[in-house]
Amino acid sequence: GDWRHWVDDDGDCQDARQETLVAEAVGAVRYERADECRVASGDWVGAYTGERFSDPGDLDVDHMVPLANAHRSGAWQWDDDRRREYANYLERGNHLIAVKAAANRAKSDKGPEDWRPPRQEYYCQYAADWVDIKRRWGLTVTAREAEALREMLAGCDAPVSLEITQAEGMALPVASDPTPAGDGGTAADGDGLRYDPRGPDRDCGDFETQAEAQAFFEAAGGPDKDRHRLDGDGDGVACAALR
Repeated sequence: GDWRHWVDDDGDCQDARQETLVAEAVGAVRYERADECRVASGDWVGAYTGERFSDPGDLDVDHMVPLANAHRSGAWQWDDDRRREYANYLERGNHLIAVKAAANRAKSDKGPEDWRPPRQEYYCQYAADWVDIKRRWGLTVTAREAEALREMLAGCDAPVSLEITQAEGMALPVASDPTPAGDGGTAADGDGLRYDPRGPDRDCGDFETQAEAQAFFEAAGGPDKDRHRLDGDGDGVACAALR
């Protein structure tokens, strides 16, 4: 619900799904009506499986880096406008792609560490596009994700550099070699928040300072809504014992 998608940003009556179907078709498409708002049929090759399709109902328009994966990778910090932009981005052809619906649903929100296209000939393109999108949007990768991408990119004609720094559950694209983090460490974002305020429950033991806990508390809705129960006495101060 936070990611409004399939919108018609250019006002031509074709939403982002229809625009992608038109762009991905082999040759011209046929429309349901004369207004050309919805695609009725065409010729598509699903990149994940290599199968051909003529009915758009057999296709999903997939976010190469799924919305939930983007959320976990740093997009939880974005505002609604940025999420909408990401969910409907058409300026690069690798962001939204028309693929076999069953393959997309098998992929779900998984990264390449847990799901890869059945068609191995697509591995190089898939991994290169995944890296491009994560970099372009300032998103992170996990250590397992980075290793999977390296495996997929090994031997590709056009090598893609994977520069990351590993941290627990998160990695930033800045250094040349993975450097293990200590147990319990997390990567802080640019605003100093260690954790997603709308993510898993946290307690005061997760924070090093009261100021850090207070910033998280306020980002999560406090003092009006203390969903992580960090303000035991209701005075608007989170984790006062950390002072």
